[in-house]
Amino acid sequence: MTRELSIRNSAGFTLLEVLLALTILALVAIPTLQATRENIVNTHALKQKAVARWVADNEMEQIHLEGRWPGLQWSKQTREFSGQEWHVRRRSVETASDDFRMIEVDVRLSPDTTEPTLASLQSYMFRR
Repeated sequence: MTRELSIRNSAGFTLLEVLLALTILALVAIPTLQATRENIVNTHALKQKAVARWVADNEMEQIHLEGRWPGLQWSKQTREFSGQEWHVRRRSVETASDDFRMIEVDVRLSPDTTEPTLASLQSYMFRR
């Protein structure tokens, strides 16, 4: 009879053991979920910066293909790229030589200029 009783008592986990296992699982799961969330946020930010750089590259190429300098004041355009609307600013900056200008291109997600620039390019252009 005692043998039968000891087998029946050791057949499963106690409530305390189950609660302890769940506590350990929760303590491990929380940092894992936080790390996963941070990875998702960082991946999204990197994608936005990469696409903004492509938009800036395209805009700079367009300026060089047009063959004329943008104005000295910022001009603003909106571009559609990768299913998103991008706000592009471009201008030329005078240099020491009258035959050269520095061209600047900035790309943002918002037309608000206080929002951080996601991509910024500078290039030089020779007068034709």
